[in-house]
Amino acid sequence: MPTTYEYYAAVMYALERIVEGMSPTKACAKANIPYRMFTKLVKEDTELALLADEAQQLGADTMADLLLSLDDPSNPYFTTDEKKQKIISDNLKWVLARRFNKKYGERVEIKQEITVSHVITSQLEAARERSLLAAVEREVIDVEYVMLPPPPPPPPAQ
Repeated sequence: MPTTYEYYAAVMYALERIVEGMSPTKACAKANIPYRMFTKLVKEDTELALLADEAQQLGADTMADLLLSLDDPSNPYFTTDEKKQKIISDNLKWVLARRFNKKYGERVEIKQEITVSHVITSQLEAARERSLLAAVEREVIDVEYVMLPPPPPPPPAQ
């Protein structure tokens, strides 16, 4: 059984394959190193961890670049079939969006504003009208309504 030291060459080879856009598990398979050993060594060694992070980022950039040249024969995903190119493109975009969401993910911003005081005052006004109608129908004599000022606006959110 190889020692930990003997795995370092395989780890470096796997990192090179990751930079080329290969997944870590596939890169480890090509490097003949178990994925668990790869992750163990990367977690234990801070230099390897930094190299692995950099390899992941460079690999993502490589995958993004590959999207632009699917019809280039040097591209590992080369095909001239437009349907296959679409499938490969969609798959690469999906992987990039999932693994590197901050850089390649979709940015969806939803804003919704509602003025609660407007909704409440309209409901209160409708209730006042109903109570006035009920008072007139029953011939209630001493009905007094006091209109209160609206509440102050809430403090701005920070």
